[in-house]
Amino acid sequence: MPMPVTIPMPDDGGDIAACLRQVTAAGRHLDNALPARQLLPAARQTLRLAAQLDTGDGPRRDLSAAHSEARSFLAWLSWDAGDVTAARDHYGQAIQTARDSGHQLLHAYQLGSLAQFEARLGYSAAAITAADRTRRALGPDAPAVAHAWTAATEALAHAAAGDATMADEALARSRDASVRIPEDTPVPWPWLGPFDHHKVAAARISCGALLGRPGWVTGAVADVPAALSTPHVRQRALLTLDLAAGLLAAGDVDTAFTAASEALRVGAETESHRLIHGAVALRGRYTGARPPRCVVAFDEQLAAVL
Repeated sequence: MPMPVTIPMPDDGGDIAACLRQVTAAGRHLDNALPARQLLPAARQTLRLAAQLDTGDGPRRDLSAAHSEARSFLAWLSWDAGDVTAARDHYGQAIQTARDSGHQLLHAYQLGSLAQFEARLGYSAAAITAADRTRRALGPDAPAVAHAWTAATEALAHAAAGDATMADEALARSRDASVRIPEDTPVPWPWLGPFDHHKVAAARISCGALLGRPGWVTGAVADVPAALSTPHVRQRALLTLDLAAGLLAAGDVDTAFTAASEALRVGAETESHRLIHGAVALRGRYTGARPPRCVVAFDEQLAAVL
């Protein structure tokens, strides 16, 4: 039986860690163009390599951080591919590895990612627990973007539990923190993009969809174009489904299903289980005895996808 290969590394593993992070970052860029199914094999290989190198021996905190990022990316892909069990397992291990790395912000980020995952699946107790742990993990010196993002995550968790008051309070904290974010400064790692009042509006739309509060969605209409300007196609489509849910709750059936139809088209093209199942869930919210033409057309589109 061949002996395992020992790969020589610098004492801190920094150079190889940077390379691993670049591989994961490249995968995230491809995630905007390719289905998760096509990216999963490469992501699993990257994770195997990161786990092999992250031995825990010596000052290898950067390798552990790269390992954690590879884990969370694989969790994201697994979720989009419909493997919820694998996604939850990868998120859990990403949290543990981030904690082992000693990177406090990364640990908080992975906890918050798990909170959003549980909230979207409707496991509100688990979401609130993870969101509380995120807040505690931040520490007093965390940048404003971390506090704004975490508060928005807490809002989503409370919305999943049906608690509009707590969700509204968390959104207010997110908005207050977002205005404290310095302009024209680089986004701090591990966040992937800026967080501003448009992101707060997007969070309010998502919370309104979970709570069945159309006013929360329609009240954020002025920010919808900016909120939907994210370059990530599937994330934009997911927010479009939230917008459609709010419009449907407000009684605007035609606009709701027109928006949902576009999100479903993206889901079909990218083979996104999250989008397709979200479209099915939205259709289940409409209970009219005589569906109008827009709903009939949506049913036909769903039938062609499923």
